Amino acid sequence: MPDGPPGPVVVLVVDDDTQVRKLMHHFLTGERWVAHEAASVAAAMEFLQHTDVHLLILDLFMSEQDGFEFLREVRRTERKFKILAISGYGEPYLQIAARSGADAVLKKPFSRQQFVNHVRRLLLP
Repeated sequence: MPDGPPGPVVVLVVDDDTQVRKLMHHFLTGERWVAHEAASVAAAMEFLQHTDVHLLILDLFMSEQDGFEFLREVRRTERKFKILAISGYGEPYLQIAARSGADAVLKKPFSRQQFVNHVRRLLLP
């Protein structure tokens, strides 16, 4: 069984923490998924204007603009891709993200296996 949609799986990781963003990128490319990074909501919006993605991984709390509003903005568009919301601030915020349109949520810190399992579940048909 293939590990996702036909063709290369494209994932955008949005997190203002460079170390966490690079770690997720490493986990994704280790699974042979095509991973791109954005350090801000503005950079993510720019990227999404020019590139189709299968999955958006979004940190909910970033210094420039929080991920909640971006999550709601993305869900108001006709673009259809899965969203994995991540946060180290606890369950109440992850529940808000789920109600706001995230397809799945994951609490930081997480293991490589937890992360990959969440991504795989979102990408499999």
